[in-house]
Amino acid sequence: MTDQTSPPVQVLRAQVSHTWVDHEILLVSTEEAVRRWQTGNWGRLGREFRGYRQRAQALLERLEEFSGHLDYEGPQVEAELGVEACTRLRHRALERWRVQADHPALRADYATRLQVLTQALDNFESAILEPTAPASTISAAWQNVRGAAAPFKELFASGRVPREVSTPWT
Repeated sequence: MTDQTSPPVQVLRAQVSHTWVDHEILLVSTEEAVRRWQTGNWGRLGREFRGYRQRAQALLERLEEFSGHLDYEGPQVEAELGVEACTRLRHRALERWRVQADHPALRADYATRLQVLTQALDNFESAILEPTAPASTISAAWQNVRGAAAPFKELFASGRVPREVSTPWT
C-alpha cells in the first residue's frame, strides 16, 4: 500500500508522461533550450526536473498498482468479503496483471529507459553550468535529452505503462 500523501498512480503517470516528458522535454525545441540557457531560465526548470525524476522513479516502484490489487484493501471491503477472501483476490489480481503486462520486462525496460534519460539530463545540466559553452554544445546536449525522452515516452504512448488501474478481477 502507498503513503497517504502520494498521488494516485494515474496522477503520477500523467505528471511524468504529459507534464514532464511531453511539455518540458519533447515540445521544447533545441532553439528554445538554447534561448532558456542564454537568458538563465534553466534554474527553475532544473529544480522541477529533479522533482520529476523522483516522480518517474516513484512510478517505477508503483507500477503494480495498475493491477487493481489494491481495490481489495480496506476495512469496508474486508468486512464485506472477509480478510481471507480479500487476500486471495489481491493475490490473484496482482498475479494476473503481472503475467498480462509482462511485469518483469516492463519494469526492466522502464528502468533502463529512465536511466538513459537521466544520464542525458545529467549531461545537459553539466553543459548549461559551463558559462563559456558554445550554443552548439547546449543544442547538442538538449537534442540528446529529447532523443532519450522519446523511447521513454513510447512506454506510455504504447500503453505498456497503463493509463488506468485495471478493473478488479475475481
